[in-house]
Amino acid sequence: MVDRTRFTAHGLAGGQPGALGEFKADGESVEPKTVMWLEPGTRMTLNPPGGGGYGDPLTRDLQRVFADVVDGYVSMEAAREIYGVVIVFVGKADSLVRLPEHYRLDEAATAALRGQR
Repeated sequence: MVDRTRFTAHGLAGGQPGALGEFKADGESVEPKTVMWLEPGTRMTLNPPGGGGYGDPLTRDLQRVFADVVDGYVSMEAAREIYGVVIVFVGKADSLVRLPEHYRLDEAATAALRGQR
């Protein structure tokens, strides 16, 4: 069972909507909350929905966005596109372990980007 496969959770106070949930069998979307019989070997995918955001993402504290990227909750691309925060990975590109010191917050680029919006 998975909720919110058609309609996202609303954001509050300028927050963005959440992500849709997904329920798939062998890569094909199936109706959630139904009884179904599966053949052996059927590959099921269940991606729960995301909750809506709270507050304008462009006003989120830079250090909190930075921490979210380092902790793997937000991608560097989402930090830039959604939060207007520029974070650069300065570690080795092929590194399997990425430590906090492998990231750098570019405050000048962030100020310029947020200023454009």
